[in-house]
Amino acid sequence: MKLASFMLLLSITSIFAVELKSESILVNSLSQAGKITLSGVIVDSDGDPIIGANIVEKGKSNGTVTDIDGHFSLSVDRNSILQVTYIGYLSQEIVVDNRTQINITLLEDAQALDEVVVVGYGTQKKANLTGAVSTISPEQIEKRPVISTSAALQGLAPGVTVTTQSGSPGGDGGEIRVRGISSFGGSDCAPLVLIDGIEGNINTLDANLIESISVLKDAASSAIYGSRAANGVILVTTKRASKDAFAINYKGYAGWQVPTFIPKVTDGLTFMEVFNVANMNDNGSVLYDDAAIAAFKTGYEADPDNYDWQKAILSGSGFTHNHFVSLSANSNKIHIMPSFGYSNQEGIIRNTGFERYTVRNNMDVNITDKLSLKFDISFVNRDRKQIANEGDIWNYLGRMPTNIPIRRNGKWSEGWVNINPAGYIEEGGSAKNNYIELTGNLRLDYNPVKWLTLTGIVAPKYQTRNSHTFVKSVMTYNDDGSEAGAANTYTNISHRLCARI
Repeated sequence: MKLASFMLLLSITSIFAVELKSESILVNSLSQAGKITLSGVIVDSDGDPIIGANIVEKGKSNGTVTDIDGHFSLSVDRNSILQVTYIGYLSQEIVVDNRTQINITLLEDAQALDEVVVVGYGTQKKANLTGAVSTISPEQIEKRPVISTSAALQGLAPGVTVTTQSGSPGGDGGEIRVRGISSFGGSDCAPLVLIDGIEGNINTLDANLIESISVLKDAASSAIYGSRAANGVILVTTKRASKDAFAINYKGYAGWQVPTFIPKVTDGLTFMEVFNVANMNDNGSVLYDDAAIAAFKTGYEADPDNYDWQKAILSGSGFTHNHFVSLSANSNKIHIMPSFGYSNQEGIIRNTGFERYTVRNNMDVNITDKLSLKFDISFVNRDRKQIANEGDIWNYLGRMPTNIPIRRNGKWSEGWVNINPAGYIEEGGSAKNNYIELTGNLRLDYNPVKWLTLTGIVAPKYQTRNSHTFVKSVMTYNDDGSEAGAANTYTNISHRLCARI
């Protein structure tokens, strides 16, 4: 059955590919007349060739890069616009204007070189950096509608990989690796994450609070942190009060999450017919007689949704929204920035979701010309709700026989070996986890002379985790109303509270 279904899908895909190819050939033959071959050389202000500069036809995916001598060649439309970019240089847009030869000079981006980067316990200009440091701006993160901030780092810094194992609400945080895995044997390869100089979890931080992120990737840039920096260091700097006397800021988004891929399954009638053929070839008898097939047709025509297991399982709204409000105020001596963030994520499976409240206040006090104080306090409350047997639900998403109804006479059917995923979602219990984190950061800076700064930091942290799991037995029934059995033959309640200071 599985092999037949796969072959049918493969056949349809092949036909589609042939048709698409023939259409693309027709389009190319018609548009080829309006194209020219453009070549040239890209150099810097000193006349030296730039290797690896990107040349892309604007609005299209057509592009190339320069070779070791700075040369390039590209087939483009006669009146197209070229976009030329290279790291550390100002990008340019050039109109082709029917030319076949263009030489381009790129100028250094002086503003990027003067940009200040957080490195270790201080800052440094990009032009003076000698270590491997990547910076991520807040604009890059804020435009990504994700709940877990770690997932927003994906693809933003070279040498940094972010792998997400799950898309469930509250569980979509990414596994961050800097320059790959540094050890074997189950050792933790996660980088050290410092939020305003204090170790923390980047997923507890609202992305709208981030001012900048620096990733220290080699020993030269992260050696000041010792052995804790063996897997790299991620330095997160949060936003502080602006120079304006008073400002209010709001950012938010709303949307719906949908599955990216759902396994395709055969319909119930085909399922029964293929199994009959297989069983006839195996032992000379059919598994489903004419009466069983007729009964399925009658039930399916009366209520098709009662046989759609995937629709029943993926019945959650997937609605997600995030809101962030901050206030910035300052006087000559005191600067404060209180903020409030709220995130809510409903799962694509019913009775699953995630909710987070974030309250933070960053305060700066200039006591004297030489003495300054920073006091930050943060409160985060996270609630995550899951199905008690969530693993079984995903496991059986594409395995449920489509000839078996979800309910029989209003009661849960036997499903597959007495496992009814729809029943688990509605009545099988839940797993709820509550995380509370209260963090303080008191920092005192004293400058006895211009070239020396003495810093003292006190950072208390209080964390609690409250876990409540309720597993309920879900009875399934046969077509005649008799009990078919339950996969979970017990009902269990467990509760655990952990606190750490």
